[in-house]
Amino acid sequence: MWSSDNTSSSKGILNGDLLRQTVAPLILIASTPVTSIVLSRAVTNEDGGFIESVFEIMGEFKSDGVVTVLLKDAFNPYAIKVLAVYMVAQLLLMRFMPGEVYKGPVSPNNNRPIYTDNCFACYVASFVLYGLGVYYELFDGGVAFDLFPQLISSMNVFALVFCGVLYLKGILAPSSTDCGTTGNPVFDYYWGTELYPRIFGWDVKVFTNCRYGMTGWALICTSFAYAQYARSGLCNAISISTALQVIYLAKFHIWERGYMYTIDIMHDRAGYYICWGCLVWVPSFYTIHTAFLVLHPYNFSPPIAALLFVLGLLSIYLNYDVDRQRQQFRRQNGKMKINGKMAEYLVAEYETVDGKTHSSMLLTSGWWGTCRKVNYFFELCAAFLWSITFANPYYLIPYFYFTFLLILLLDRAWRDDARCRAKYGKKWDEYCKLVPYMLIPGVY
Repeated sequence: MWSSDNTSSSKGILNGDLLRQTVAPLILIASTPVTSIVLSRAVTNEDGGFIESVFEIMGEFKSDGVVTVLLKDAFNPYAIKVLAVYMVAQLLLMRFMPGEVYKGPVSPNNNRPIYTDNCFACYVASFVLYGLGVYYELFDGGVAFDLFPQLISSMNVFALVFCGVLYLKGILAPSSTDCGTTGNPVFDYYWGTELYPRIFGWDVKVFTNCRYGMTGWALICTSFAYAQYARSGLCNAISISTALQVIYLAKFHIWERGYMYTIDIMHDRAGYYICWGCLVWVPSFYTIHTAFLVLHPYNFSPPIAALLFVLGLLSIYLNYDVDRQRQQFRRQNGKMKINGKMAEYLVAEYETVDGKTHSSMLLTSGWWGTCRKVNYFFELCAAFLWSITFANPYYLIPYFYFTFLLILLLDRAWRDDARCRAKYGKKWDEYCKLVPYMLIPGVY
């Protein structure tokens, strides 16, 4: 049985049949590492097209065996060195960069994690270190593209082992009472056995999700742009794509305190789903459109380029303003004006497993009165503009990330809606009547 910290969404998963608890996680655990490695090799192949490269790799799987092909690039000494230096740098910045100490949300078992608000400072420092490394020729600026298959393969091995360590840690030495197992090792490895694990004082999810995953995403795209610059000069398509992603991720790092209140941190445990995803899937899949541009440069006309960039900036700003409004609402305990009127909200009570009653304020005015996941809407707008920066509609790669993000955010929206309905009961139904749209204002 799960320990009593489980949310209703987790219980819903666990009350399903064994097939969904075992087969679906196994399929994902087996297929996603393969996908990440195939994509990283195909998108960086300078001797052939993407589709041809995929078929070539599939042929290698058949002739040499899947494991052999997957591991062939995993132990490149230079790639391992690059990853080790990057991880150590992020851990040191995470530990020693000053910032305000604050408490996260109350967990299902009434625990409150402690964080240091230094994310943006670490983000800026990471770019400074990258720039200094390139300037002093400690490494080539395009290293992420030149070693993309080796980096992703090496990280796959590390992440798969690391998730196993987290699985055992949650059983043998959990960091808090927000832990437990189902008795199904496959599902426990996939979903995780701890909500807020810490190792030697480092918060695991802050490291994997924010410092390694999101900071790495921005640095990798920057390195891809440098790789194109070194090969053929910068095209404005990759310049727009990279600039928008770096700005968006700067916004994320400024807003990290708010991220601690999202489904990723509050409800998803530290297992394969979250940790492998941030360590491997984010660097390999979230950057794939920018990697593709390195070998497929395209220049928009100046007016179109300017329009794409401005629309992208506007989408990022609106995504930021939505989150800013909610954070300000929380900080001021609802006592603020929105559009010249006092904020409107519902107070919904809920109980933690220790029997204590808590309350949440559900904002129903401003941005959050237009739809329940308006932040997701603007995030999708921004992602569309930085990933589909091509004039040729026959290219498929630019659509990969946006399509994946759409499915991911729809899934999160539905899961969050189900969890909140179980948590708040009739108050959530009342809230949904006041804010009937979920994702697209006035449409859906």
